[in-house]
Amino acid sequence: MLSRFAPLAFVLTVPCYAADPTGLFTVRKQVEEARVTFSVQDARGGPVSGLTRDEVRVVNDGHVISQITSFYGYENVPLRLTILLDASDSMSRRVGDETQMARDLLRSIVRPGLDEARISSFAGRAHSVAEISQVGFQGLKAGGQTALYDAMYGEMASLNERSAGPVRRIMILFSDGEDNWSEHNLEDVIAAAQQADTAIYTITAHSHRYVYAGDRVLRQLAERTGGHAFFLRSFDKPELIYHAMQAELRAHYVLVFRPASASGFHTLTIFPRNSRLKVRSRKGYYVEPRIDP
Repeated sequence: MLSRFAPLAFVLTVPCYAADPTGLFTVRKQVEEARVTFSVQDARGGPVSGLTRDEVRVVNDGHVISQITSFYGYENVPLRLTILLDASDSMSRRVGDETQMARDLLRSIVRPGLDEARISSFAGRAHSVAEISQVGFQGLKAGGQTALYDAMYGEMASLNERSAGPVRRIMILFSDGEDNWSEHNLEDVIAAAQQADTAIYTITAHSHRYVYAGDRVLRQLAERTGGHAFFLRSFDKPELIYHAMQAELRAHYVLVFRPASASGFHTLTIFPRNSRLKVRSRKGYYVEPRIDP
């Protein structure tokens, strides 16, 4: 199904090359460069700043990249954030808890006047995604089938909009990971997130004595886009999540390198030289077929 929406990559000509240092670009003409955003945490989950290009190793399609053309770090850049709430039948017992936690997340993460935040809900129809005002936030009611992938795919369009300066693009998903109504699939959503340089953070709550089918989906969404999957016992003690997300969102790095020339998807893994550190980054990128003018 991915082929219906491929290729998924920005295309810029050389004069527009430096407009946005946080996205992933494929530049047509003589030079192609890929830009990848990632964050680094220490053993306690705290942010790590001050790394140099020699302190990371980048593996592209199984081969170490010998030349990184640019490497720099950012701290406290503006966030472009979407919180997406699952309001389908399967979340009917938890919708009140997830909306309360989403409200608390907004208060703890979003800085007025600097960050941009959007709150949306979804249920059974792809076009039912609607922005929720602070006034109506408390009255959200669950009902309907679950078009999880369609909702996420649709929200990526707003996250993918160009920005005047560097931003950190984040989607926080409250859901059990189940989908029974979408036209898109998991791979479509991950590809769209990688295109938009958006890290997906997933949050769910259930007994840890069981493993649910949606858990695998939530893990893949997070791990393959450079985010984090949180599995809580309940929504009533979210403080650890707030601390972890603050650490991961406020500091990050951007590296630039020349990608593989072949079109299509390419795997990418970033390893810190210090084994005690942990990197969160997307697991790959796309290169569009070359079209000569």
